[in-house]
Amino acid sequence: MTTVCPYDEKELLLQLQSGDEVAFGHLYDQYWSSLYSYAYNRLRSKELSQDVVQEVFMDMWRRRETLQIDKLSAYLHTAVRFLTYKELKKLPLDHRYYLDFEEYLVSYIYADTAVKEKEYQELLASWIEVLPEKRRKIFLMHYLDGLSTETIADDLGISRKTVQNQLQRAKTELQERYAHYLTTLLIITTLLK
Repeated sequence: MTTVCPYDEKELLLQLQSGDEVAFGHLYDQYWSSLYSYAYNRLRSKELSQDVVQEVFMDMWRRRETLQIDKLSAYLHTAVRFLTYKELKKLPLDHRYYLDFEEYLVSYIYADTAVKEKEYQELLASWIEVLPEKRRKIFLMHYLDGLSTETIADDLGISRKTVQNQLQRAKTELQERYAHYLTTLLIITTLLK
C-alpha cells in the first residue's frame, strides 16, 4: 500500500474506491472538522452534529465502489447540508429558533458591530430557511437580489400575481413566527446603547 499525502484528493478517492481504509482515514481526518462545524452551527447539538457527519462518512464508505465524485469537498458538504436540514426538520420549531436567538442575544452584548451584523444575517438566514422552497426562492430573489416581481415572474415562468402572493405569505409567516423575537432584540439593543 502506498503512502499518500492527505491533500492528494484524486489518489485518495481512487484508493477509497478500492477499499483502502487508510485512504478513508485520511479523508475523514481532512474533512471532519469543517463538516462538523457546519452541522453544529445549524443544529447546536454536539451529538446530532457528530451523528450527521458520521452518517455521511459511513454512507460514503458503503457506496465507495460506485461513487462518481468530481469534487469531494463539495460532495461531502452537500451531503452534510442535506442531513443537517433533515435533522432540523425533526426538531420542534420553537426549540430550533429559541437556541439560535438565545445564542445571538448573549453574543450580541460582547460583539463589535461587524460581528453583530454577520450574526444578525445568519439568524435571519436560518429563519428564512424554513420557508417552503418556492416561497424562499422568490423571497430571496426579491429581497436579496433586488429583482422586481415582474422579473422574478419571467425568470420562474409564473404569473406576477403568484410572485406577489408568495412574497406576502413569506412576510406574514416570518412576522407571525418571529415578531416576539424581534421585539425583544430591539429592546435589548436599545438598552445596550
